[in-house]
Amino acid sequence: MKLCDKIKKALEAHYKTVLVHDERGDGHFVQVVCVDDVFSGQSLVARSRAINKIVLPWQEIVHAWSVKGFTLEEWETKKEAFEYQQYQHYPKH
Repeated sequence: MKLCDKIKKALEAHYKTVLVHDERGDGHFVQVVCVDDVFSGQSLVARSRAINKIVLPWQEIVHAWSVKGFTLEEWETKKEAFEYQQYQHYPKH
């Protein structure tokens, strides 16, 4: 099972929608987005900490992380811009 698939499976046990992106496929930079109303009323730091607890087993394997948590309503307004971004400045290997 690929690294991203393992991370996604672990996060899906906690959040409604999970997106995991690893542009190079080697754990150099992994982008994680979790969408669930459980984040309602939480600060950005609290959201990141909650996600980071779940991805802890992979912290030593992944070089760099970007973890973000959104409520369903927040995601509806941000998803198009976020999906476009996809860290296009990284070289594709």
